Amino acid sequence: MTPLFTGFRKTLKNQKELDYFDTHINRYHYLLSQIKQLKLKPQAKILDIGCYPPHLFTLLKTQGFDLFGLSSPHESLHLPQTKISNIETDPLPYSQNTFDLIIFTEVLEHLSVHPNQILCQFKTILKKDGYLLLTTPNVLRSQNLFSLIFGKNIYFPLFQLNQNPNHRHQREYSQKELIGLFKTLNFKIIKSDFFISYSPFRAKNKKDGLPLKIIKIINYIFMLVFPGRRDNLFFLLKA
Repeated sequence: MTPLFTGFRKTLKNQKELDYFDTHINRYHYLLSQIKQLKLKPQAKILDIGCYPPHLFTLLKTQGFDLFGLSSPHESLHLPQTKISNIETDPLPYSQNTFDLIIFTEVLEHLSVHPNQILCQFKTILKKDGYLLLTTPNVLRSQNLFSLIFGKNIYFPLFQLNQNPNHRHQREYSQKELIGLFKTLNFKIIKSDFFISYSPFRAKNKKDGLPLKIIKIINYIFMLVFPGRRDNLFFLLKA
């Protein structure tokens, strides 16, 4: 763990926050490394859509960027320069040509509306040379493949049908169909990649029993060998 992450982790106040951070730490590492490569100017305006919990929001703020956040009503966040809005029903509360970068990570899969409805708005509020950074689970990941082979359903459990739909994945995507979607909307694809977000070597997995550890390590090796079966998709786009 880097000094930045170690220091940030010490600021987290409860076990729920710690568990979430430990679960997503690989994704945070990956995203920060990708944003660093953009070489954005100091005080670049960044909008983090779906910024709850504000881990990435806060980490980027420590790097000197001008951070703005948008959280949903069911996961509301009350911090300076954050707003609460339902992106499925409300227009984005920002002016045209405002942001150098929009971060849309692990949100797409929760949408119950067609993503075109929201992605089109991103093009409006991005600056002319602004970026859209998006991650979402890879529907073709090895975990899903193995689940199907062993007769398990890859969709959310049946009991969740009667629960709040905001806390489940409505639809997951493949790299190919997202490439087609972005091209239809005239986004320029700067980078499209697969990455491993949920490594078996995270701190949260220390309590796993030996059989489960072995299974997770085998799956991890499988993802290393077959990149298209990694658990997450990454896209860097320009409007």
